[in-house]
Amino acid sequence: MTTREIGLTPLPLRLLSNLQWAAYGVNRMKGPFGIPGRTAASASNSQQIDLYVALSEGVYLYDAVGNLLAPVVAGDLRAGALTPGQRESMQRHRFS
Repeated sequence: MTTREIGLTPLPLRLLSNLQWAAYGVNRMKGPFGIPGRTAASASNSQQIDLYVALSEGVYLYDAVGNLLAPVVAGDLRAGALTPGQRESMQRHRFS
């Protein structure tokens, strides 16, 4: 069973950073095939994961080697990442 909760309070930056690292961070500079090893396993270390973060000011791509967020597009696009049910829940919480 999966439980998802969406709150209106932004995550603290340290928690966001820790979540990104846990999802796809570099945990050793020289892993299999001579490239950085990751916290997330992939077949033959192919690293076919892109991790995006949608914040109120824009969307960012997580650069695991540099451990930073690279801007992709400006603007608040977070609603596009929600399912219709999640959008309804956000509207109920926002105006209640």
